[in-house]
Amino acid sequence: MQNSNTAPSEVYISKGSELSPCLANLMERVGGIRNIIDNGDTVFIKFNLELPNGFPATTNLELLKKLIELIKDAGAEAIYLGSFPLKELTVKNIAHSLGLESLFNSLGAKMAYLDNSNYFDKKKIDKEKLKHIIKESFVEVDVRGNKIKVPKLIIDSDKIILVNQVNVDPLFNCRLSLTNYSFIVSNKYRKSDPSTSQENVLYPDRIKQMYFSRILDIFSIRKPDFIINDLFYVLEGAGPFNFRDSNLKKTGILIAGRDAISVDTITLKLLNVSEDNYDLLVEAEKRGLGTSSPSEIKTLGADIEKINLNIKKCVSSLEDIQVMNLRVNSGQLCYGCFKNAYYLLNFLKTYMFKDLKYIKYNNSFFAGINPPNVDLPEDENILIFGDCAIKITKDKDFRKIKKKRFKKTKLRKNENILEISGCPPDLFKTMNLLLDYYGKNKFPILNIVDLLNRLYLKGEKDKKLKIWEEVE
Repeated sequence: MQNSNTAPSEVYISKGSELSPCLANLMERVGGIRNIIDNGDTVFIKFNLELPNGFPATTNLELLKKLIELIKDAGAEAIYLGSFPLKELTVKNIAHSLGLESLFNSLGAKMAYLDNSNYFDKKKIDKEKLKHIIKESFVEVDVRGNKIKVPKLIIDSDKIILVNQVNVDPLFNCRLSLTNYSFIVSNKYRKSDPSTSQENVLYPDRIKQMYFSRILDIFSIRKPDFIINDLFYVLEGAGPFNFRDSNLKKTGILIAGRDAISVDTITLKLLNVSEDNYDLLVEAEKRGLGTSSPSEIKTLGADIEKINLNIKKCVSSLEDIQVMNLRVNSGQLCYGCFKNAYYLLNFLKTYMFKDLKYIKYNNSFFAGINPPNVDLPEDENILIFGDCAIKITKDKDFRKIKKKRFKKTKLRKNENILEISGCPPDLFKTMNLLLDYYGKNKFPILNIVDLLNRLYLKGEKDKKLKIWEEVE
């Protein structure tokens, strides 16, 4: 490769009215794509692919098209694009629903099935053959005593370019390139170390450190060579996926550099996020993975002081997610339970508002340790989310209903309570529990969503995915 004049702590900012020219301008500021890619390189592009929702939940395809074109012009021998999706989903199903394989093929690139889900369509899966395929597809890496299986493609690629669609996020203010990059491995290795739900809440700093540690362990395996944070369009209000309170805002901004921590730092600075909330980035710098101090990062291109994005952040309290016919009562929550409760409530608000409108009774939602005491009518539907809330509400008055018989008053168990266990509860299982609790006739839209989920996203491929993940 040519001697790069791009220092790791330099971050480039490009602003424009059209995305493709904005990316081209960004690359010119970097010194051209040949300052990043060598002739004959195998290039892996890591992009957002958690759900089959399309843009802006996934990376903007216009940006990927232009990037592939530039990389080809630089003489790359092979270009792969990929990511692991969220738990229980397969790359094959998402790629098929979005038409990614045919699109990338037409551009001279290839869809990378990091989970090997392109093999799932085979009528018969032989366990020994699976072992061989996994052995050929993955490398086991030891990171601080943790064994993590990483796709060989990630390890063997000459260059990795990380393209991150920046949307607001309930945990990190916005979706950072660091959190995006953790999806180079499967959910099995993204999960934090197991602990009890009580510990998750009583020791939030320790749990947060465990969560950060796993993200940074994965990042340290093989750092990306170039990072692009795409803020050209930002999902604000509610994110990082499409929700009822979401709004797609055009900023015309792209941010890039060789150091993901520096790129994320400048991204947060542009979004007016206080440095007090740079915890993950500060931890990354402590481990020698990059620079998180804005004063030590040189910005080139558009003047950062003249940019005012004014992006509306996610709510920080579950009570602020106003769902029809549902009153929310939350206490102290761990990272995982807050995130999943946030997703669930936004999902209900987005897709279930008509279903909830016609449910006969009101509904109450409890989550976390020590949710507020409220007086509930006896016919209230009560949803208790997470192990902590289930345990802490065992002695609440609403657990019993007063039943008068003649002149005597007796207490009986309240049958209107749905306990959603887990720390955090699994969202797919939560949907099934809601259907069983309310009845399919009362939740017709959720019933359709569940049907599509079972037939398309999960179904036979989900069974094969579980078989695949259990093979060592």
